[in-house]
Amino acid sequence: MAGRLTTADAIDPSGLSDELKDYYIGNKEEIHMNMFYDNKWDENFRVIDDVKDKIPLFNMDLDFEVRPQANYKAFAGQDDAFKVGNRWLQTEEMKVDLIIVPQEMARTYAGKYYEKGSNIHDMSFAQFFFSHINSKIVEKMHLEAFYKGVRDNAGTDTVDTMNGQNKLIVDEIAASTITVTATGAITAANVIAKLELLCDAADSNPKYASIQKQMTVNNQIFNWYWKARRETFKDIVNTYEGKISQINELPMEGYNVTLVREHGLGVSQRVCITNKSNKVLGFDSMNDWNNIILQPFERVIKVLIDFKAGFNFATFFDGSVTVNDQT
Repeated sequence: MAGRLTTADAIDPSGLSDELKDYYIGNKEEIHMNMFYDNKWDENFRVIDDVKDKIPLFNMDLDFEVRPQANYKAFAGQDDAFKVGNRWLQTEEMKVDLIIVPQEMARTYAGKYYEKGSNIHDMSFAQFFFSHINSKIVEKMHLEAFYKGVRDNAGTDTVDTMNGQNKLIVDEIAASTITVTATGAITAANVIAKLELLCDAADSNPKYASIQKQMTVNNQIFNWYWKARRETFKDIVNTYEGKISQINELPMEGYNVTLVREHGLGVSQRVCITNKSNKVLGFDSMNDWNNIILQPFERVIKVLIDFKAGFNFATFFDGSVTVNDQT
């Protein structure tokens, strides 16, 4: 029966390869959607599809004065009213190359689905395989590339695939596009004062003070703030709906800022405040993402996955991005 693991599949790479190919062809859209569109990404980024290579993130800012009308014949033009600063979203080519040993994979699969009370026919081997591939790519890109990535064509790790948030911030600081807010090292003892210092800096520009923004911090800083907040602001009612163990966002009282836990920052103490739509993830289109190629070879199967992804901020106009001086 199609889609079922058999003894022949566990031994013959061609049989298993055909099963994987058939499942991939029949479920390509769902596989790619699960591989590159994670719900967490939609919460913290603006996600753009169909980025073949490089697209402008068009942005415009206006700065002019509204003046009293006293002379109907007079004209006093204001220079530099329009600020247009296209930034580019570049998708980088990346790949995953794997080797499947059918007998080992079959043994793993059977061990999982032959547990007491389970039915091996509930999930085909191909579905089992692609679900695990999808979740691992999502995990690796989020934890290693989106925030900590630095593109290196000679690299061999996920962190080498693309320039992530921290790399772009370093470049903009070096170019004097933005000025950092000096917080020094953030600790459990000073976390509230340091994060509120950054909120004050973000609110110092009236154009962005009223916009709802996200403050991304690493897991440790988030936990420090959560504990200090409970102790310092005992009378504040927690409005989070869900399990306490799953809190990943907290309001910064008195500011249009939401504190966001970001495991992708690792141990980095770089804190960034901006609105979600200013953080842009781009991927190649669903049809061109391209390929998951499965090749039987001797006693194994080669899996070749090719895709493109990239990140950039849409704008660094004055006040649109606030960062601290930690790396």
